[in-house]
Amino acid sequence: MELIEYPASNIRKAALCCMGTICRVLSRAQNAVDNGGEVFAKALEKVIPCFINIINTDSERTVVMAALETINEMLKEGSSSMVSEQSHVSSITSAIRNVLQLKTACQDEDDEDDYDEDPQQAEHDEMLIEYAGEIIPSLAKAMGGQAFGPYLAGALPLLVMKTKKTCTVAEKSFSIGTLSEIVIAMEDSIQPFAGHLVQVFVQGMQEEDPEVRSNAVFGIGVLAEHGKETLFTHYPVILSVISDLIGKEDDQCVIDNICGAVARLVLTNTEAVPVAQVLPRLVQLLPLKEDQEENNTVFKCIHHLYGSGHEAIPSLIPQLLAVFAQVLGTTQIKEETQGLIIQIIQSIHNQSPDEFNRLLTALPQDLAVRLSAAVCGSS
Repeated sequence: MELIEYPASNIRKAALCCMGTICRVLSRAQNAVDNGGEVFAKALEKVIPCFINIINTDSERTVVMAALETINEMLKEGSSSMVSEQSHVSSITSAIRNVLQLKTACQDEDDEDDYDEDPQQAEHDEMLIEYAGEIIPSLAKAMGGQAFGPYLAGALPLLVMKTKKTCTVAEKSFSIGTLSEIVIAMEDSIQPFAGHLVQVFVQGMQEEDPEVRSNAVFGIGVLAEHGKETLFTHYPVILSVISDLIGKEDDQCVIDNICGAVARLVLTNTEAVPVAQVLPRLVQLLPLKEDQEENNTVFKCIHHLYGSGHEAIPSLIPQLLAVFAQVLGTTQIKEETQGLIIQIIQSIHNQSPDEFNRLLTALPQDLAVRLSAAVCGSS
């Protein structure tokens, strides 16, 4: 631990990384050896205050970034022990707030003129805030949404402040992306904050920068998923903004996230979405090209609509079969999603085998073979 005070910043960073690695090893071993939990807890009692002190007082940005990154890695691996002590949680959240408010020593180190003249330092400052922000959803996941709620109440205004029109694109993208990850980590416990967050995401969906729009569209989708009833009254506004956006959007990642958001809205409150209007356009955009993770959300939505016998499905079966054939057996979807698709394919075949076979003849041979294999259960 003495090396974290070494004059050379590279040595200090290496010392921090080593301390983090030792803690992660102790975390893995705590249930495998006698008194392992006690040893790990004692290590945290020494290490966490040390890291927090570095974040607040070290004058080198890269060293502080290393401390933030290591805390985040430790949270992901030894989460329960790290958040079991109130003092650990309080000190970590306090350090995050200090970074977000530019109150740490390394953020005060240079005057404004020096800052303007050194683009690398400006980039490091942005990265510093991003590293601090990444800890927030990790902490929320480790603590559980309900327990983390009071801490989010303190951090939320600092993140929302960085979404204002006057903020840089990097600040908006970071803050909206972080808020989206917090929503996922908080799950249903995000509901008390949903009314405020929906305004942030809707505003972000109308920004000029595509990355900001993409993050905001993703955010509104996961907020609908976890906010549930608290967002139902906001559906008309959300759907109106999405409708305007999809009509003019040319960024593929934004388009993919729009599809994912619409799917989440449908899954959460099918009756509030004009499915007959939006589903044909949604199917037309499949499979998604840039953010392929959202393929899983969209196909889950289609499975839901098919299973409920929605009136919009039958006319789209030819297009759906063509899309299914394109993604089966590929990395574009998860294994669980492939299972849902195969269920639909087998159901379509069982209900109308002659029509199914007729539709196969209209497809390229390789796609028809995939669908045939799915019917036999060998995809």
